[in-house]
Amino acid sequence: MRAFITTLVLCAGFSTAAFCGDKFQKFPYFETANPKLYKTVGETIALKNMPRVRSQSSVGLCSAFAVATMIDFANCHAAADTQKACSDLSDDEMASPVDLTRYAYYDDVEDNNVRAAYTRGLKEGAFSTLILAGALATGRIAKESCAPFTQFTNGIDDADNRPEGIWDRYKELYEQTKTINKDDPDQCLLEASKIKDKYNLSGTPKDISKSFGQESYGLFLDKLLVPFSCSSKRKEVLELHGKWAVEYYPDKRPAYDPADTETSKLDQTVRKIKWVLTELGRPVLVDFCMTTPFDPATKCTDGHTVVIKGFRSVCKINDQKDCRPMFQVQNSWGQVWQDENDDGWIFADIIIERTYYESYSFAWIVDKKEDAGEKYSWQR
Repeated sequence: MRAFITTLVLCAGFSTAAFCGDKFQKFPYFETANPKLYKTVGETIALKNMPRVRSQSSVGLCSAFAVATMIDFANCHAAADTQKACSDLSDDEMASPVDLTRYAYYDDVEDNNVRAAYTRGLKEGAFSTLILAGALATGRIAKESCAPFTQFTNGIDDADNRPEGIWDRYKELYEQTKTINKDDPDQCLLEASKIKDKYNLSGTPKDISKSFGQESYGLFLDKLLVPFSCSSKRKEVLELHGKWAVEYYPDKRPAYDPADTETSKLDQTVRKIKWVLTELGRPVLVDFCMTTPFDPATKCTDGHTVVIKGFRSVCKINDQKDCRPMFQVQNSWGQVWQDENDDGWIFADIIIERTYYESYSFAWIVDKKEDAGEKYSWQR
C-alpha cells in the first residue's frame, strides 16, 4: 500500500506542485464554449442530484473540498432515503474539508486503519487522491458541523477575495499561545475560553487548550479547529452508508504506450471518464496543473483540483469536423463561479493536457468487492 501511494506522489509532473489555487487568481484555461462558435453534438452526460457547491474562500483547500464532494455524493446516493436531495444535506450529513486535510500525509502512515495515526497536522494544498484514499481507508471522517470551515472565515470581511489568502489567519495567535504556561491548567482554560469567543471556534476550551505549544503551525491548527470529539464520539463522525474503495486512471506506469500520440492519449482519457460517469454513475476527481503559461516539459509549481460531473462534445458551427470534448466540473469557488462559467462546462482537452497524462491523475469511488477478494489500486 505504502509503495503504491509513494508512486502516486512521485508522478513527474506534479512532484513539486502546490495545491490549491485560490479564487482571486486568473485561470485562462477554464475556457467555456462560445455559443456563437460552437454547438453541442451527440448526448450530454450530466450527473443528477449532486451535493451543493461549496466555497473554499481564499484558503488553499481545493483538494479537501473536492474530496468532500465525492464522499458526500457517494454517501447521499447510498443512504436509505433515495429521494433525498443531496444539495440539501445538512452540516451533520457532510464531510468536513478541514478535517480531511490531515489525510494529505497518508503516504507516511504505518497503520492505515487507525485514524489516530494521522497526527502531523493540517496542510494547505495536497493531492486529492491521497486524501480520498486515506479518508476511506480509516472511515473516520468528521462532520462539517464538528469541524466547520467557517472557523477560517468568521469575522473576516470579503474572505472570498483576499489576495493574501486566509490560511495564515491564526499565525499570530499561534505565536502568542507559545507563551502560555501549559503547567497552569486554570490559566490555559481561561485563555482558551477567550480564544473560543473571539474566533467563534467549535471546540471546547479544553479542546482549544491542547493547541498550545504545538511544534508546528499545522499541528496547532489541527488541535485548534478539529476537536478531539470529531473522531472520538460516534455522533460527531460522519456515518458512511457504504463500503468503498478508490480507482484511478491511468492506473499503471507508464500510463500510456510510448507509441501513443497526444490525440490517442486524449481520446483514451475521455473514453474512460465517460465510462465512469455513465456506467458507474459517479463523479471523478482530477488534479491538474494551473501554472500559466503551461509547459508540459517542466514540472508544475501550482495545482488545482475539481470534480468532473458531466461530459459533452461540441463542434464549430462553421466546421463540423472541428470538435472538442467538454467536462462539466464542480469547482470549490462557490456558486457564483459556477453561474458565471456556464455551470462549470469547460473544454476538457485543456484540463487533460495539464495532468501531464500522468498515472493516478483521475480518481473515483467504487463499491468495495470484499466477497470476490478483488484488490483495487489503493489496496496494492
